[in-house]
Amino acid sequence: MFGMELHTAVGWVGIGLIFLAYLLNSHNRLTYDDVRYHAMNITGAMLYGYDLFVRHTWEGVTLEFIWISIAISGLVKIWRKRRNLASAT
Repeated sequence: MFGMELHTAVGWVGIGLIFLAYLLNSHNRLTYDDVRYHAMNITGAMLYGYDLFVRHTWEGVTLEFIWISIAISGLVKIWRKRRNLASAT
């Protein structure tokens, strides 16, 4: 991708996904209770985290790990809510 190393291109894709998820959420196209919102954040953070890992940028790796953890907790909340709704019927 434009002469850059693969991990750098992967990182840019990850950043793009994180920003796109935020943009779509800000414009009410994806809500916090949408699995796609969290999936985009997890995928983006993993891709960008890979680039940071290759570069040994441990502060950034830590940030992306926390970002992924928050997104996973959001997914768990959605799945629990769905399970509770399904068991109530």
